[in-house]
Amino acid sequence: MVRIYEPKGRAREYSPFALNYFKGCDHGCKYCYVPNLMKVFNSSYVHEDVSCSVEGMYREAERFRRSRDGNKQVLLSFTGDPYCGYENGETRKVLSALLDNQIHVSVLTKNPEKAIKDIDIMSEFEFFKIGTTLTCYEDDHSLLWERGAPTGKNRIQGLREFAERGIKTWVSFEPVIYPEETLNMIEIVSKFADHVKIGKINNHPREKDVNWKEFVDKAVLICRDKKLKFYVKDDLAKFSSVTLLKNERDKDYLNV
Repeated sequence: MVRIYEPKGRAREYSPFALNYFKGCDHGCKYCYVPNLMKVFNSSYVHEDVSCSVEGMYREAERFRRSRDGNKQVLLSFTGDPYCGYENGETRKVLSALLDNQIHVSVLTKNPEKAIKDIDIMSEFEFFKIGTTLTCYEDDHSLLWERGAPTGKNRIQGLREFAERGIKTWVSFEPVIYPEETLNMIEIVSKFADHVKIGKINNHPREKDVNWKEFVDKAVLICRDKKLKFYVKDDLAKFSSVTLLKNERDKDYLNV
């Protein structure tokens, strides 16, 4: 049975609550932390062998609505992409249950072009936003790091369509693999995205190859110049030589 829960650690910087109904994904991202995390609880876990459960979703949505936290944001999702290749209508069922209880929803997907099929139900929410993770802009880099996911350019185009159709949009810039590509994408999405969250790459050899002070300072200046709302995650904020404002360090400021 699915459960809305409070994430811990770095995940908490994305949302006060989350809901995972997919366990597994077909994107094949080299940097994915989920397989190692899930193997802590199940040594035989295979990330490519997807499982999905929406059983009891309406009861869980009602339970959460009635709780003291029922007006706080719920993120879809951390352990699997809501619109990965395996998805076949399950996310719409989840959204229906959340909509019936007017839960505040944030979606994070690497396939906004696929997600557009559910824009009708998304439009009915009072509190809703959809975001995408942007890591690589160049197609060859996307293929190298995220071989099963849409390219960064496709994600940008998909998210832009949501914005043009009146849906609130956001971007997660984490992990940062090629800093110049990330800075370029921040400029691109500043034309239509409502806000962005910016991190780095962790627990990977590439982490040592990046001048994080230079990157975060440039990212902050771009966002401010473009009047793009943003949040800098804890792991990156410590490198900043630019004084970050209260809202730029408030993990819940940008929630719906």
